[in-house]
Amino acid sequence: MMIADLFGYTFTKYVYSLPDAQIYDIQYDAVNQLIERESLRLPSVYLRPKGLREHIWDYRPEDFVIEDYITHKGMRVPVAV
Repeated sequence: MMIADLFGYTFTKYVYSLPDAQIYDIQYDAVNQLIERESLRLPSVYLRPKGLREHIWDYRPEDFVIEDYITHKGMRVPVAV
């Protein structure tokens, strides 16, 4: 979002890759519970319009707005050490 904003483009999609992700034996039950949860609507995220910023370091936390964020109750997942 910040890079698109800096260059005057409209941000449309965020694509992320999670390499080397692992699920350990002690985490199977928690992962299965997570998979079985109902999918929730995604929130809206946008930048407050303050004109074109000149540098990536010009952004502040208050420049970002998150609307309609809803989440499931937290869950504990065992950590493999």
